[in-house]
Amino acid sequence: MSSPLTNIKLGSQYNDRVFWRILVGLAVMSAVFFFSASRSLIITQGSVMSPLLKHIFFLCLGLGLAWFIQYFPSNWIRPIGYLGLAMSFAFQLLLLAGKGVRINGAMRWISIAGITFQPSELTKLCIVIVCGDLLSRIHSEQDQKRYFWITTAIVGVFCAMILPTNLSTVILIFALYTAMLFLANIPRKWLFGMLIVVVTIAITAFLIADYGFVRRHKPVPLFPRAVTWVNRIHRFTSNDSAQTASSTTVQKQQEDTQATMAKIAVARGKLSILGATPGGSKQKKRLPYAYADFIFAIIVEEWGFVGVFVLVAAYMWTLYRACTTSNRYDDFSAMYIVMGLAIMLTLQAFVSMAVSVSLGPVTGQPLPLISHGGTSALITCCYYGIMMAVSREQNALKAKEENTKRQSAEDVPEIQIN
Repeated sequence: MSSPLTNIKLGSQYNDRVFWRILVGLAVMSAVFFFSASRSLIITQGSVMSPLLKHIFFLCLGLGLAWFIQYFPSNWIRPIGYLGLAMSFAFQLLLLAGKGVRINGAMRWISIAGITFQPSELTKLCIVIVCGDLLSRIHSEQDQKRYFWITTAIVGVFCAMILPTNLSTVILIFALYTAMLFLANIPRKWLFGMLIVVVTIAITAFLIADYGFVRRHKPVPLFPRAVTWVNRIHRFTSNDSAQTASSTTVQKQQEDTQATMAKIAVARGKLSILGATPGGSKQKKRLPYAYADFIFAIIVEEWGFVGVFVLVAAYMWTLYRACTTSNRYDDFSAMYIVMGLAIMLTLQAFVSMAVSVSLGPVTGQPLPLISHGGTSALITCCYYGIMMAVSREQNALKAKEENTKRQSAEDVPEIQIN
């Protein structure tokens, strides 16, 4: 199918400047926040500028990638999404076969040509594109049933593949998929039925893992990280250390240290509306991986309410911009893709922030574009690039329609009445 803009020369006047302001603003904040929170990484690498320069390099690379992607027509993005999902499927098979790289006790990474990345990041992006494209094909009740089951099967397969190593990503994908089904006006009884089935399975699995294995100090077959998940939930909901006896000593101490130091950082940041001032964090010296999963705690400590407000506003502005621009779209696929990407970014951001302030168990979800991580930064920039590409195309189409109407009005001959 040819793009409606194949013969239209697009100028920069159609670029979505609001998305660009948000993306550049997040990139600048990321560099500032990372430089302040990366003390432990600086000590490990023995260099002050090397970690920062590497982080800035990935940010600039991501911005360049977003600039390039924004010129893609939407009929390119959809097949690329299917191709990316196929690649992600192959990567997940490698992880299940034990061919990945194990970091912090979890095998979530693949290394190719010296480049280490998480296939689950690619999976989240491509599931939004593929599900958005399939759900946009619904035109009748029969289509509703067909594409509901097709998309549910796709999401279910990938969630099952990711589950053994990354429960939090599975929860994010399922929450996103539920939101996209809601946007697609899938019958509510189907949604509630799906939620009841999933919640029932999750509760049953937790009880079996807890009472059948964890409390008996036995490993869970096929799901060795289930012990970690159960213990994290116990530590979050109870102070009873006996429940976590089956955790490895190093892992338990590290996670307890992270949670405790993060609480201290947040409490210290609340003392002033401006926090402890930029660079004045004490906990970044003690908090493991302060520059990664718990960077929000350092932001709260050093920047206080002002830093938190600006950061949260940036993510909420992304969601608001996606909502307002989607109202102009005649292309449902474009709307689902833009809304799905914005919802995923916002969900991940709030999950990461909730963990940092002890409102949720430790998950390992990075703060989009802010936390240290090359793969995460590049994928986040791809999110914005795709949203800007769709917005750009729709802006051009609207401008073309307005020009056509204007020319038609000018070509109408004047009628003289004698």
